[in-house]
Amino acid sequence: MYNAILKWSLAQQDEQPDESSSAERVQSMSQERKDWLKKALAHYVVDETQRMKDIVTILEFKPQEHTPVVSELDEGSSRTSGTSSTTKVSYMQILKDSVDAKMSGSDPNINKTLNSIPREALVEIRVQALDELDERIEQIDNALYFGTKDGGDGRLPLLCSILEHGEDVEKVGAATVLGTLFQNNPDCQLHALLSTDTMPHLLQSLRTATSENVRVKVLTALSALLRTPEREGLDALEKHDGLNTLNDILRESIEKKDSTGSSQNFTRMQSKVFFLLQYFFHIDKSFAKVIGESEILSTMGKCALDKDLNVSENALKCLHSIVSADKHSITRLNKNGFKEDLANAIKRLSSVVKNKEESHEYSRDVLEISFRVMSAMSK
Repeated sequence: MYNAILKWSLAQQDEQPDESSSAERVQSMSQERKDWLKKALAHYVVDETQRMKDIVTILEFKPQEHTPVVSELDEGSSRTSGTSSTTKVSYMQILKDSVDAKMSGSDPNINKTLNSIPREALVEIRVQALDELDERIEQIDNALYFGTKDGGDGRLPLLCSILEHGEDVEKVGAATVLGTLFQNNPDCQLHALLSTDTMPHLLQSLRTATSENVRVKVLTALSALLRTPEREGLDALEKHDGLNTLNDILRESIEKKDSTGSSQNFTRMQSKVFFLLQYFFHIDKSFAKVIGESEILSTMGKCALDKDLNVSENALKCLHSIVSADKHSITRLNKNGFKEDLANAIKRLSSVVKNKEESHEYSRDVLEISFRVMSAMSK
């Protein structure tokens, strides 16, 4: 279609058009053709605001009590005409029908369509809606509108509701959207921290989620929310006792890695916690003393001795910031024999580097930060 429009446009720009031939080519469009072209363009050129409103409608939809389930539809498909077709309505078909309805001046009534779909299938449609929403809010204007203005005060409560009541796959999608909204977006960050309950919802989700994948995504969203240009994120962490929640995540990750032998998600969570803490050290150096006086200090010491070099390196970087700024933390660490354990870890890493074992290059980096921590503790 685009090629046809380009060809027509170029044809109108002849330097010396023949009037008779031009008149033959350029004819007044009938109303029927105008309507067809307008409808075709509506499907190719997406109205961002209208599309996001449709997405919100899908995400806000709550099934009525009589909404069929798959088993009921299977049993009744031979008795109820049209039931089979309604169960096969796709996410993209719902959006297309909405555009068609708006073009004809009628009500799209997305809720009516959704109410005819089995509850199990609604989850997949909502996940697709969250996926598209995540793509659209990568545009800063869409992010600002959705996060702070849509519906009067933004749609963060809607995403928080999904985190609380949705299926795990929906929670992953909602947390992903929140992470994208807050990433390097001070307006959305401050609105969430100062005008909504997003922070408590994220902490609650971290504490209650049974899926490690959900917790990783929620932690990613929390990190994006709290990495504000100034102290707002750090203040929110302290206000909502977030440090204890982060400590619980680290402790549970250590325990589950030891008990299950599976470490991918647990390692990711530990690394994300340390990445966030290092950001806070950058924002306010006095935060090192706050860490030094909390329970997370000893947990951090255990992570610094982790066999996973990535976790160990990130934990050691945090510890170096702490022991360099707060000498009292050295005493607290040594109560658990950390300095001796670190000396043993240095010997092991030195052997790996000396013998050029498989991980010797990365071990060299961890060895370097280990020496720096040891030096800071010895001053």
